[in-house]
Amino acid sequence: MKPYTIPFTTLFSVVLTVFFAGCGGDSNLIFKDAGNDGGDDASTDTDADTDTDTDTDSDSDTDPGNPGALGEACWNESFTNVHPNFGLPGCESGLVCIGNDVEAWCTTTCGITGEINTAAGVQNNWCCGEFVDVCDPMRFWVPTTMSVKCIPQTAQLSQSCDTSTTWPSSAEGCAPVCSGTTLTYNTICLHIDTDYFCSLAFNCDPSPSGDPCSTYDAVFTNGCCKELMGGYWCTPQSLCP
Repeated sequence: MKPYTIPFTTLFSVVLTVFFAGCGGDSNLIFKDAGNDGGDDASTDTDADTDTDTDTDSDSDTDPGNPGALGEACWNESFTNVHPNFGLPGCESGLVCIGNDVEAWCTTTCGITGEINTAAGVQNNWCCGEFVDVCDPMRFWVPTTMSVKCIPQTAQLSQSCDTSTTWPSSAEGCAPVCSGTTLTYNTICLHIDTDYFCSLAFNCDPSPSGDPCSTYDAVFTNGCCKELMGGYWCTPQSLCP
């Protein structure tokens, strides 16, 4: 799972990669971006002093075409040259090229994560997804193929989480632990048998001298540092032995 400005009158791009926690079967933990010039000179001199000069210059530049309109596929230099959209233009002024490693589209901002666009037009039924900063996200309309970005990340530590990867659905990801707009801890959705819960996205120390999980958050008071899939994770009291 992987510096820019966002003036609305300027093109820019944001690249995201989408990584969510996911869970599998019982007692298993799953972590849910040429010119060509040719010259040819020939000169012929005779006793009558006649010179013939021929010059041939040709320039050819690859033109990616006009900037993309709303809802059209796009590409820019923040994507690699192996991206499927490589060679396509960027977007018209006021639009943003938003995508992942398999697609990118000219789009606009939106306001509420998970909202579905009901307006007529090319963005009808697109959803509002979060990008860039988990503690201070930017939101853009994206098509259903990128709907994983629209899943609200609102479940708190120790609370139940849903690891679906499409939206609309009942999915609810784990909210990051933030101090204002600064990330304190990343979080992850884990499961024990059929119980899914949000935990801190790093291993705890199960040794007697290790810091208890309550050191990181009070919700783990009287909880445990439980082994799952070869790692140790902060687990709420209700799911401890």
